[in-house]
Amino acid sequence: MFSFVLPVPLRIEISSAGAALRYALNDGHEYDFVEAPHPCTPSEGIFNDSTDEVSKWIVEPAIAAALQQTVDDLDTYIAAEGPFDAVMGFSQGAKMAATYIIHKARQDPHRQRMQPTFKCAVFFSGSPPLDLVALQQGSARTMDSEIDGEVIHIPTVHFWGVTESEDPTCGPTLNHLCNAKLRHTVIHAGGHEVPGPKDKTSFVAGVEAIRQAIGQALLQR
Repeated sequence: MFSFVLPVPLRIEISSAGAALRYALNDGHEYDFVEAPHPCTPSEGIFNDSTDEVSKWIVEPAIAAALQQTVDDLDTYIAAEGPFDAVMGFSQGAKMAATYIIHKARQDPHRQRMQPTFKCAVFFSGSPPLDLVALQQGSARTMDSEIDGEVIHIPTVHFWGVTESEDPTCGPTLNHLCNAKLRHTVIHAGGHEVPGPKDKTSFVAGVEAIRQAIGQALLQR
C-alpha cells in the first residue's frame, strides 16, 4: 500500500477522472489532497463547466517569494501529515510537485538519494518546473533537459494528451527532466486533462504504468 499526496489546482478534476484511476489501481492506497493556496479563474476552455472554486500554486508578481513560501508550506504539511510514499499532480499541481522534488534534491542530495521525500511521482499534463535557485537570484526560468539534464531520479509516470490546449510543452519537457530508466510515458487521445476510462487503451496503459513505477519504488527501498 502506498500513500499519495496530491497537490491539485482543482479538486474535482483529480477526484472525478482521477477517481477512476484510483479505483482501477485498487491496491488499498491512501490519497491526501492538498489544495493550492491562491484563488484564480479557470483557464480558457478548461474546467469551464465546473462550479468548484479554482486555485493555483504559483502567482505573480513576487513569484520567487510566493514559490518559496509554497515550498515552506509543503515542508510543514508533509512533516505534519506525512510521510508520503508518492506524489500525484495535474497541470500546475504537477509543475509544483516537480519543482519541489528538484528543490529537495538540491537541498540535500545525499539524503534524497538514500531516503527521498517521495519514492515515485505521477504527473498529468505537467508543466515544466521552475528553477527555484534562479528565481532567488532574480531570474524567472523554467527548467529544460537540454540545459539541466535529468534532475529527477525517482520512478515517474507522465501523462499528456495529443491535443494539449493549455501548453504544448505540458508533458514532454518535464518527462525529459526525469531519469530515462525510471520514467513511464502515457500519451492519450485527449487534451489538458486526466484520462478517463472512455479512452480504454490509454487508461489501461496508465494504470499499468503507475503500478510499474510503484514496483520500481518498492525495489529501491
